[in-house]
Amino acid sequence: MPALAVAKDAMRDYAKLTKPIRDKVDALFEKFQAHTFAGIHLEKLTNARDPRLRTVRVDEFWRGLVLAPETGDTYVLTRIVTHDEADRWAPRHVFKVNATHGALEIIDVASVEQISPTPAPVPSTGALLDGISDATLQAVGVDDVYLPMLRLISNEAQLLSYLPALPELQQQAVSLLLAGMDSDAVLDQITGGALPEQVDVEDIDAALARPASASNFLVTVDDATLREALDQPFDLWRTFLHPQQRSIAYRHSYRGPVRVTGGAGTGKTVLAIHRAQHLARTHPDAEILLTTFTTTLAEELRSALGVLGGSQLAERIQVSTVDAMAHAVARQAGQAPTEVLLDREEMKLWGSVTQRTRAGQGRFSPEFLRDEWRQVILAQDLADLPAYLGATRNGRGVRLSRTDREAVWRAVEEFDRLRAGVPTILQVAAQAIRLLTSGTVPSRYAHILVDEAQDLHPVQWRLLRAAVPPGPDDLFIVGDAHQRIYDNRVTLSGLGIEVRGRAHRLTVSYRTTAEILQLSTRLLGAETYDNFDGGLDSMAGYHSPLRGPSPDLDGFDNRDAELRDLVTAVRLWLESGVQPHDIAVLSRTKRQSEEAVGVLTAEGLHTVRLKSAGRGRPEAIQVMTMHRAKGLEFRCVAVQGASAEMMPLAGALTPARADAARHRQDQMRERSLFFVACTRARDALRISWTGQPSPFLPVDGLR
Repeated sequence: MPALAVAKDAMRDYAKLTKPIRDKVDALFEKFQAHTFAGIHLEKLTNARDPRLRTVRVDEFWRGLVLAPETGDTYVLTRIVTHDEADRWAPRHVFKVNATHGALEIIDVASVEQISPTPAPVPSTGALLDGISDATLQAVGVDDVYLPMLRLISNEAQLLSYLPALPELQQQAVSLLLAGMDSDAVLDQITGGALPEQVDVEDIDAALARPASASNFLVTVDDATLREALDQPFDLWRTFLHPQQRSIAYRHSYRGPVRVTGGAGTGKTVLAIHRAQHLARTHPDAEILLTTFTTTLAEELRSALGVLGGSQLAERIQVSTVDAMAHAVARQAGQAPTEVLLDREEMKLWGSVTQRTRAGQGRFSPEFLRDEWRQVILAQDLADLPAYLGATRNGRGVRLSRTDREAVWRAVEEFDRLRAGVPTILQVAAQAIRLLTSGTVPSRYAHILVDEAQDLHPVQWRLLRAAVPPGPDDLFIVGDAHQRIYDNRVTLSGLGIEVRGRAHRLTVSYRTTAEILQLSTRLLGAETYDNFDGGLDSMAGYHSPLRGPSPDLDGFDNRDAELRDLVTAVRLWLESGVQPHDIAVLSRTKRQSEEAVGVLTAEGLHTVRLKSAGRGRPEAIQVMTMHRAKGLEFRCVAVQGASAEMMPLAGALTPARADAARHRQDQMRERSLFFVACTRARDALRISWTGQPSPFLPVDGLR
């Protein structure tokens, strides 16, 4: 029975069409779905590189490009373009079933010919892929047509330029080989573990049925599947998942906790949302919690659940921050605090403590005492001085003698006295743990999914462990240590969360272009980052199949000139058709954000500064601090005020003379914050500063 597959590129084309043209395309879809081909005329193209390519008329101006099967029943709508664009596309492309992983792929042959005009071998001295043989490339599915071109690549800049000519899975295979992964591991990652035993390269139907094709083709088995995709064509993440993402999200069950790491834009949150949908469908009576770090991110998750599964899915899955869950547990026991000590008030109390106790004879600053209390005493749930005297202090740079620890404990006791029973947010979480572990409040959740895991405190992790009984599919954890912007470090296994054998790493960024990704990754420097469980994570193999303009990096002599240029840049984005709410202006400090709002507003541009949860008015340019941008994404991002004085921010750094280890951690946190800010951009990134640029910016990348 005839069926229709829709390529992801065709969905992108559909999203750009006006409603009258979409209606005409919908009429074609209906004929395909009803298997009524009488009104569909598939016309051969005289200049097509692939003889199976046909066009179908949408109207006098628009055409659909369709792969018509020589055998089998599946037609593939590849593009929806103008008549002239169809004539330009047809001579460039051919369709192939990959002989290794079995996915249907579209090969831009003309692009390869332009880069490598002759098939003759090119000497590979000094080439980037010298250590990788042709046989290894072929073993991971790289088509022979690309081998001469790949041998021309001698540096990362050429890699960035040439690699997008390859189909998506082949791009990923090359990137992972360059990262040092062996061919078997590469195939396992790009296919999601579903490598076919045998591939018939002529069988299009079989190719489209494989998971490896699912990231680029939707086979419309019923009207509802297609209609759901067409109703929200911009939200391609709902429909097109990478094979690895799909295998993780829709695995029937896991025997215990799962950890997924990956760089910015790799689809960690998308994967968690799909996993939540799977659990809701397979366990309709189970209580499910999707939790994250901030209220802003919780609102984004709640909205995404509605997009994926409608109001029913959104109602089935509870979404909240970990802090809100802690309050809910305390409230259920009738022990919810009437007020909570916020960070600013807490810091004032620690200042009073240092004055009253002369902690360590003036050696310990308020910041040191606060961090010692949070990162050692609260983190390990130390209840008395003997427990503190025997505790390890991993990651704390300053060594403490027994006398020092006794002085710190006296300072903590004074802090407890001064706060007069008003708890901090972390203490509310600790109270909730006691209520759950004692049975005062029963654990209500069967499944908890955790987004932005890298910023959770050990107390919050213990709360999550207490809130769901150990068992199948209990915890599903996604995060990225490279985006850690708060000073919380954990080892999951030490908190009773064992992910060994159930850990996955994503490497393909679907949000950020390769150009933005390359610059953003360099901001992290040569630092090493953990994987939440005692090991190291890296950016090896991390890449993007998307291309765009190089980021703009501009320095100015004074702040007024920098802000005037910001106005010019925002106007150019608006004039190019970018909607105001798709533009973000990010700053390190609130004062810089206020300055940006002032100058943009004075120039008549509708602007809103985000101070609390959620996005601002849809008709307004979004202005916020880098911290507030966490978890959000925009088409165009201007990071302004990125000077040497602001990135890193002096007030956020512990002096190296006081604590060298802590100083380095603070530097890493500032690098991560810069990385987070830049990777909020999908299409365009602009970084500006006054005076000297941030030392984090790669000097050879400035112009």
